[in-house]
Amino acid sequence: IYLLDLKNDEHWNPVEDECCLCGIEAVPGVVRDVPRLRDEVNQRNAHLAFELIESSHENGSFHYITTDDQIIETFDSVDVSVTSLLFEPRATALFVGFSFGQFHIFSLQDLSLIFSSDTQRYSSAVVRFAFQEPENDPRNFCYLWVVKESTTDDSDENSVTATMHQLMYQHNKIFHKADSIISLYSNLECCSPRYELTLDATLGLNPIPTKSQILQCSTIEHYSPVNEAFTDEEKEEHSTPYISLLILGWESFSTGDKSRNVQLVVFDLNR
Repeated sequence: IYLLDLKNDEHWNPVEDECCLCGIEAVPGVVRDVPRLRDEVNQRNAHLAFELIESSHENGSFHYITTDDQIIETFDSVDVSVTSLLFEPRATALFVGFSFGQFHIFSLQDLSLIFSSDTQRYSSAVVRFAFQEPENDPRNFCYLWVVKESTTDDSDENSVTATMHQLMYQHNKIFHKADSIISLYSNLECCSPRYELTLDATLGLNPIPTKSQILQCSTIEHYSPVNEAFTDEEKEEHSTPYISLLILGWESFSTGDKSRNVQLVVFDLNR
């Protein structure tokens, strides 16, 4: 997993000739004096790339590790792939889902691994993420939805699940920017599953052999209505979009039945 510096904050002229492309120079995620290193790479007309989990690769194997580099499970590298990515600016975090059903959380403030899931289930791949923030919660809680689905087509049955994880942070700083309010969560203390949906024709209430496929998993940005009688501070507060609504869409096929059943769920975190 590489974090690539596109140099969007630099005034530079990208090479237009596709035969003379800029190079990429990879370095470990933990390096010192990054500004100096970045300047040196820029002078060579290249992009800097940080490898986030260099210690996971060894002799054709991939080690799924904890935050302190302890090995949870080892896989052949050819059997491992990244199946989902989500960057969440409210937490300055990168969520990385793998083909073996687990996920990492990286802090992009210092490029460190801050969480590794360990559900002991390695069958289905993590294919979607969604991030939710409650409205007016005095606690520093956010919620991460993780959708798992089989990525192979050699079976007439599979299980698609959507699990909501609670993220507890130590700090939540509020920033005022361009007539809006921005929350910035930091120092993740805990990530634990709280709720799970089985995405089939009956939401798992009447299990029958089915094959399901996720179509949509995303939060819906919505704004509270602004009243003309609001003060400037109240208007600023209502100018920030809420992400307490989640939409889940999937299709399912019963075994031996060619008809398609499409379902949609809207999950309101505040109700």
